[in-house]
This record gives sequence, C-alpha cells and structure tokens, in this order.
Amino acid sequence: MWILSLSLSLCFGAPEDVPTCPEVEILEGGPLSVLVIPAMSARGTVWRGFMARNRDRYTTYAVTPPGFGGSPAPDLPRDSDSTPWTNHALDAIEQVIDRYELEEVALLGHSWGAGIAVLLADRRPEVVRAVVNVDGLITMDPEREKEGPAAWRQAADANVLQAWRDRFQDPEEWAKFNGWPIDLDERSALVYGMNMATPKEVVLQCWREMWMWDLNPAIRRLDVPLLDLQALKPNDPDQEQTRRDYLSRLKQVGVPDTHQAIFLYHTRHAIEGHRPEEFDRLVRAFLEGNEVSNFRPDDED
Repeated sequence: MWILSLSLSLCFGAPEDVPTCPEVEILEGGPLSVLVIPAMSARGTVWRGFMARNRDRYTTYAVTPPGFGGSPAPDLPRDSDSTPWTNHALDAIEQVIDRYELEEVALLGHSWGAGIAVLLADRRPEVVRAVVNVDGLITMDPEREKEGPAAWRQAADANVLQAWRDRFQDPEEWAKFNGWPIDLDERSALVYGMNMATPKEVVLQCWREMWMWDLNPAIRRLDVPLLDLQALKPNDPDQEQTRRDYLSRLKQVGVPDTHQAIFLYHTRHAIEGHRPEEFDRLVRAFLEGNEVSNFRPDDED
C-alpha cells in the first residue's frame, strides 16, 4: 500500500515575481532530512519508492525544479553567455530549504541533478551535511577547466545546440534520447517516459549549461562527505577501463579525501530503479558513517 505524502507547489511573492514554482513532495518519517534532486527528465515523484522504503530512516523532500519532468518551464534567456536555467533551478531548491528551515540535510542528486546538488552544496554549505551523486556528472574535464568560460560556451554550442537541435526534430531521435542509449531499466523508462516529459527546448538549455558548469572548484571546496555512485553499464564493453578512467579523472581534478567513488557493475543509469536494495544499503551505510564498497551482482546481469 502506498504511503500518503504531502505534495506542494511553492510560490513566494506575486505570480509576476515568481513565474514558475518548485514542486516538493514530502514524506515525513525518520530523523535525517534528505533532499532529492531528480534527473532533468523527471519529477521528484520518481523517488516515491525510495521515500517509502526508507521512511523510518529519513524525512524526504523530493524537489522538482521548474521545467523538470514537464513542469512549467521558466521564461528565461536561451543560448546565453551565462547559466540562467541552472541558477533558476538552484533558486527554486533554495526556496524549499528556506521554507522548511532545513539544516544538516543530505543532498541526493540523480544524473543532471547531481551537478545541481554539488553547486547547491557549494552555495549553501551551512545547511548540507552530505552529498550523494547517483550516476551524474560532478566534475569537469581538467583539461577543459583550463580553457575558461568562453571556450566552454563554444563547446556547449558545438556539442549541444549544433549537434542536437535539428536532430531533436526527428521523432525517432527524440524518442530514444535519454532512454535506451543510457540503458534505463524498463520500470524507469516508463516512469521517465521514452519521449521525455521535459520539453525539447528545456532539455537543450539545461544540457548546454551543463557544459558551462565550473564544477571542479566547487568539488574541491566541498568539506562534507560525498558518495559518488557510478553505474558501470551492462552495455559497456570494458567496465574496468571505464572505472580506471573515472578514478584517473578524479585524481587529476584533485577531489578531497571525503570523496568516495563507488562503482556498481552491470548496473543501469537509474540505479535506484535497477538496484533498489543495494542502492538503499549503500546510501544508508554512507549516511551512518559506515564503510561502503563496490557492488558486483552475483549473476552479472
């Protein structure tokens, strides 16, 4: 039986001052506050299973930033020299933190939401006690870091706008984007929607801005524990090389000692959907200060 939770849309100020509002679904329970930031293609409701399974341990706030998962998108500049869509998402999540006076909160970010979680922890270090990355991008290429913002914008335009704007007009290309190519499990593919609820123009803006995130300084400043869960995909021909490459990148970036990279072999991008029991166990152990280790399924499915 599903446990009822509180779902709200938060707007502070007149409608013209806040054109779009964050949605937040709250499930009260355990003593530890956990704030979930979903992938760009999803609403926070995707995390209801995790919330219900862990109600005795956590009080969970699942936030949907404006424009995520088909929620009303903000009227913001596109293709700009800055990151207004990212900043708007961060502002929206801060509304939740301030409205509920959250302290000592653990941030759990999936996919695109993981980078947002790191940026939020850097912006509001006084309220964050830990960060969990669920198979998201939380560092930038250390070679690209040296190039600076102007080069990042050029790369964003080339790799996102020029490469994908026309492709997204093809229904087949749009249908498979963020679906089977990143190896979602069937449950998560249905929940997220193979055609994605998030409008194409929002995907392009958020994705473009991700190429412009200055993540490495934020990671280096992070002084709280970070659990970095990386899914080694079943369709990856050399999972060990992927693991080595990722660890090499972390070393080049210079992540703090509080950063723990944990690899789940033969696991799909939506880790919580594919490996719910293992995911819960890893997050629980980490937040309780216990040892965590890599995961290999017995059947190598």
